[in-house]
Amino acid sequence: MKPLADLPLWRFSEGDKRAAFRAPIVPDDPPKYPEAPGFRGPHGGPSHMAAKEVATTCTALRGEVAEYLEGMEAKFGPAFGGLTVDQISDGLKRHPRSIQPRLTELFKTGKVEKGPVNGISALGSPATRWRLSRPGGT
Repeated sequence: MKPLADLPLWRFSEGDKRAAFRAPIVPDDPPKYPEAPGFRGPHGGPSHMAAKEVATTCTALRGEVAEYLEGMEAKFGPAFGGLTVDQISDGLKRHPRSIQPRLTELFKTGKVEKGPVNGISALGSPATRWRLSRPGGT
């Protein structure tokens, strides 16, 4: 039996030292988290079905969030400390539950970062402020 790495259509994640212990990636696989919405539970389960349903709008919504942050940074300059999920959702007229996962996806891909100080959520608790990633994280 040939090792998985020798099979013609299989490859392992590059740079992953534990690749030998992970399932191989087929080149034609659909995008995975964070490029696509994640889900928990089995394929075909409710979480998977919900992720498939919103997948078509997630890319556009991630773009909207990034553009909104870019506009706010242009408006307020280099001192811009970021916005909370509530502030972003208010500005985009979207529900916070549709914004939070997109921010997490943008964070995982390195396009946004956590601001230097926390803000306050709509409920009065501390909340992360998000901003576009800056070189050197400053």
